[in-house]
Order: sequence, then C-alpha cells, then structure tokens
Amino acid sequence: MTQDQPASPTDTRPICLITRPEDAAQELARIARDLGYETIISPVLRITFEPPVLAATDSDRTGVIVTSQHAVAWLDKADPGRKVSVYAVGPRTAADARALGYDAWEGPGDADGLVRALIEERPTKALVHLRGAHTRGDVAQRLSAAGIPTEETIVYHQHAQKLSTPAQDALNGARPVVIPLLSPRSAAIVTSGPPPLAPCIIVALSAAVAGNQAWGPDVPMRVCSAPDLRSLQVRLSEVLDTEAWVEGARAGR
Repeated sequence: MTQDQPASPTDTRPICLITRPEDAAQELARIARDLGYETIISPVLRITFEPPVLAATDSDRTGVIVTSQHAVAWLDKADPGRKVSVYAVGPRTAADARALGYDAWEGPGDADGLVRALIEERPTKALVHLRGAHTRGDVAQRLSAAGIPTEETIVYHQHAQKLSTPAQDALNGARPVVIPLLSPRSAAIVTSGPPPLAPCIIVALSAAVAGNQAWGPDVPMRVCSAPDLRSLQVRLSEVLDTEAWVEGARAGR
C-alpha cells in the first residue's frame, strides 16, 4: 500500500503505520506485511542532499563516520574511488557501506555506543562525521573532547511533513494501529498532535526515540532491545497479537 491509499474498510488486521522517509519505508513495509499487517506509508521526513563533494577527504588517510543510510547514499556519489575509510554506527549502516565496496568498521548501533567504541579503537585517521542537519549524540564534539579530532559536515536535510490523510484517518479509526518509530525527530513529528482515537501502540527503536514521543502514557509503547531492524521485527511480531494492549488502551480512555 502506498501513502495515498486508505486502509481497506473490510480488512480486520492491525495497521502498521510507517512514517520513514520514502526510500527506507518500503523495506519496513515488506517486513510488516510478511508478519501479517496491513500497511500505510506516510513519510514524515523528506530527505534532500547537499552536493556530493568531499572536502579535504581525497586520500586514504581520512575516515568518515556515517550514522544513517542517507549519509551512506551521499558518500556513494561523493567518493566514487572509495578512497576513504568508513566508520559505521551499526550493522545495517555498515552493510550498506560494504554493499558499495567499502570495508566498513562496524559500531554497536547507536551514537553513544559508537562514541565509546571509537574512543577505545583510537583511529589514527582524520575523522569527519557525515550527518544530517538534525542530529543527536554530539558525535564529533564528544570524540574531539576525548582526544580524537573529529569534524562534522552536513550532507543531507530532513524536512518535516504532515501525516497523510489516510494515515490520519487510520489514527482516528476503529482498527488497531502499530506505529514503529525509528528516530527521535520522527517520533516528535508523529506525536505532535493530540493522542489518536484508534487503539494504538508505539514500537520505538531505542530509548532515545521513546523519550521524544509526546503522547505520553495515553498510548502504550514497546522499546526494542537493540537499535536495529531485527529487534524491531521481533517487537512488531510480539505486538501483532493485539488483544491485550487494545483492551488496555480502550480502558484508559
């Protein structure tokens, strides 16, 4: 289902409302559909990129830190010769970089773990964090403070968008809605309005994401055990059996 299609009026399955940027939404939608959900895709962030030019990073003495798939996509165009070393925040970002031909170093999956691991690793290369205009974690500042000089470059922008009409209709309908949230900013955007009328549950990728949702205890929430798609899939599978949390949500209204 694309973001322009409403939920089926005859379908009784829970709806999985996917708010990831368009390029990443389809993979999560496939996961949700394979589990048994009906899906609605309504991106709340639109990604635009800076021109793909790497400043002062044209040698094998440079390492770039990537903390998102969008940074990897930008690097693909900015470094066609694959000259730089890649330090990836986690397994998925590292896999994306390796698929492009990089021998990527792999962090544990979140900004805090990345900083700790790089401090222990003590890279000798000049480091540059390729990041979005909106970011959390202060990666470059914390590494520099720990004696690992690190610059940062904004390579993409995340423009906020409102939920589509089908998404809003689902949130105010009768069917259960599961909302996976993968970033603190998307959590803030999705939950910026009043709590939904439909029985809903949030599946947050991390504690940082969970802490940025504004609906509070009005909407039940589950937090993934690790900040990766495999853990998200496990949580989505667990909450697919909606009976318990739906009744709890209704009782709390």
